[in-house]
Amino acid sequence: MEGQLLSFERNLMRMYQALHRKPELHVFATKELAVLADKMERMSEGEILAEDEGLRDLAPEGVENQNEAPEPEDNKSAPLEIPLCPRAREARVSQVLSTSFSEDFSSLRVEKSSSSFTEGGSSFTEGDFTHTRGLDTIERLKKGFTIFKKKVEKVPGVFDRLKLYQAPKVMVISCVDSRVSPNMVLQALPGEIFTHRNVANLVPPYEKLGAYHGTSSAIEYAVCHLKIEHIIIMGHSNCGGIRSLMDDKQSDDIEAGKYGMDFIPKWMSLARPAREQAKRYCKEKDFQEQCTFCEKEAINGSLGNLLTFPFVKDAINQRKLALHGWYYDMAGPHLSTWNMQLLISNMQVI
Repeated sequence: MEGQLLSFERNLMRMYQALHRKPELHVFATKELAVLADKMERMSEGEILAEDEGLRDLAPEGVENQNEAPEPEDNKSAPLEIPLCPRAREARVSQVLSTSFSEDFSSLRVEKSSSSFTEGGSSFTEGDFTHTRGLDTIERLKKGFTIFKKKVEKVPGVFDRLKLYQAPKVMVISCVDSRVSPNMVLQALPGEIFTHRNVANLVPPYEKLGAYHGTSSAIEYAVCHLKIEHIIIMGHSNCGGIRSLMDDKQSDDIEAGKYGMDFIPKWMSLARPAREQAKRYCKEKDFQEQCTFCEKEAINGSLGNLLTFPFVKDAINQRKLALHGWYYDMAGPHLSTWNMQLLISNMQVI
């Protein structure tokens, strides 16, 4: 069965690649992806016969395929990753929390994502994603909560514990960008990650002079009270804050107060060292590449600022905390990850 599902994934990947090579195939590819995803779901439940038309290469073990040569072993063993195509929502396959998840949240299954957030299963249209303002969105979100409530009622033991306390092991500091929800992108379980979001996923240096410290207080609570073991700074592609910082004219206008902004200029100044690095090392590159470099370098700057917090540095020295930089590229989608390590050389007595 695992081999059959992997073959289905290969077919989905081929369709996805064809979709991007030839945009004119969009409508056809979208429909075919939906059909394949549906058959994959049915196969996982044992409903599809090997003789199904067009799926003879997915026959059960022991049934040879006479029409197609076997793939090289390298291809069979290579891990497969299905990118999510935003224009093919009906066929998007993702790992989601089962409606009958177990007491320890370990019950996960692969299923075709629902084409609707509301009950009834009506399909989304392009308009639903380009015109999502106003009362229609508010009502849909309310209905979304009713669905969540019904799921909670099926597993009262799990949420009885969560309503009393939280014990996450990971903190994620990410951007407020509506496209970059850590819980969605990382498929996190309820209570699994402690999340803080701000403009451009920045971390200020440790200081006590300011009156309000939203990000700093979140870090303090995570490290000192929740005793989290990992902090992830999660940046992303096409960050509006970084792009405005990299645009020379717009950056100067913001600094000069032409946009009437009271808080953003000061906050984004935290990423100016990353901007200077991008302008220095990518001066021959185009604007998009400069922004990408700055987005990643801003993550490193935030990792460095984390070390200015005494309690963060102490936890790292005691090997109780690790720092990570993650970069989410929405175009793939791809996720780049790296760790920050503190290396202290051997002491030399002179």
